[in-house]
Amino acid sequence: MSILGDKLRDAFNQMQVDDEGVPTEITTVTTQEKQMQKLSASEAAFDYVMQTPGCTATQAGRVLARDGYNESTISALIYQMVKQGMIRKDEKTKRVYAAQNAYTPIKTNQRTTKRKYARKEKAGLAALPRAMPTAEKSTPHPTMLTADYVMKNISLAEAKALFDQLNGFFG
Repeated sequence: MSILGDKLRDAFNQMQVDDEGVPTEITTVTTQEKQMQKLSASEAAFDYVMQTPGCTATQAGRVLARDGYNESTISALIYQMVKQGMIRKDEKTKRVYAAQNAYTPIKTNQRTTKRKYARKEKAGLAALPRAMPTAEKSTPHPTMLTADYVMKNISLAEAKALFDQLNGFFG
């Protein structure tokens, strides 16, 4: 028999007949439909804990990682479910058990949502008006430098440097 004949025979063998003898449609599931049927990570985590009571979050993460879920995401979701009371955890053994019969979505934490902060009014020293920096009052430069002006307006380090230079000139 030909390949086409083999395919037709297989199709007839797979065909199902309802109570009245009318053939029912054979449904084939495509890979895209399979991906759409995949549970969310939180649903998968809850279902795994429900089906295998007494597992640890790490074990659940490792098993569900084989199905394409992120291992650390599964562990984090289980701990969130523990905080919300959907799953209970034995603190000594670190094993988790479902605390309810069906999955309910995890409530979002208010701290993780974006907030618009109002600008705070300044208080204390920050509320005081800032004084504008004023230029330092300097003595006017004379047109001719005098020894008296130099002695009044230079620091000790500058005087020492001046002495060394003058000593070099006059020896």
